Amino acid sequence: MARQSKVYNLDKIAGLVATWKNRRTGAQISIYHAEQAGLDSDGGRWVSICENHGDLCNHDSLRLAKAHAAIPEWCTSCAKIIHGGKPEDADT
Repeated sequence: MARQSKVYNLDKIAGLVATWKNRRTGAQISIYHAEQAGLDSDGGRWVSICENHGDLCNHDSLRLAKAHAAIPEWCTSCAKIIHGGKPEDADT
């Protein structure tokens, strides 16, 4: 018998696993199950998304997605903030 995958729908949003405000950047970072959210899963079935700037990054594991969400350097605008810029220097 095939194992059924967990259905993610935090706040009734399809595929949403978790979301929180990043302390360093102030941006809202979310993690989605790519297929359940209707996102491309070619780079991995888990997706970290910067809700403020729209950048995203696919991952092969949920653990990796959570680690990248904690330090969102994959988001161009958040990376500017992390490396000494101010929030107003980042693209919004």
